Amino acid sequence: MLFVFNKFKKHKWVKLNTQKRLKVYNALEAKFAKKQHREALPVVIHPDSNWQCLGMFTVKGGDKRITLHENLLIDTKMRFHGMETILHEGRHAYQFETIQKKLPWYAFRAKRWQKNWMGYVPSAENSTIYNNQAVERDAQKYAFRKMLKVARKYQSDPDFQNTMRVNQYRLESADDNARKQFGMFYKYKINKYIDKKSR
Repeated sequence: MLFVFNKFKKHKWVKLNTQKRLKVYNALEAKFAKKQHREALPVVIHPDSNWQCLGMFTVKGGDKRITLHENLLIDTKMRFHGMETILHEGRHAYQFETIQKKLPWYAFRAKRWQKNWMGYVPSAENSTIYNNQAVERDAQKYAFRKMLKVARKYQSDPDFQNTMRVNQYRLESADDNARKQFGMFYKYKINKYIDKKSR
């Protein structure tokens, strides 16, 4: 789909039914998968409308996919949260692909991802650690950077501005919350926790 970012403009998005909106999300995933030199994953909707997540990257057997909450298709105001979710979950797919290969000694970031995948901390276990672990922090920053690059396209759109504010707050408050819970050496303590869990 050419000009996928234009489809997120409100006057275009409101004309799309939910199936077409899902196609836009799939096209966005395909665009970034190509940039990351990985296969594009199917973007599907979670069957439970009470699901507590906006999105998730999953691998079961050989089946990899990105699952979205239906609100990202139904609520027009949520479309940029949908964009951020696709970028974020697609980054997890990239991390996962990266750590499947034999890593050279100098691939420090990928090795941190690898350890983190083995000792992943879900939000329900500890939301502070969840937001500060290597794979989540990387995916959050990646999605935020990519959205900043297209910000001029939506500079007068309050839905975009609101999404960026929410994500910026999440990035900034993650450090503050970790400092409050674990003190000055929070990075060391969080890494130690993940290290222990990964064994």
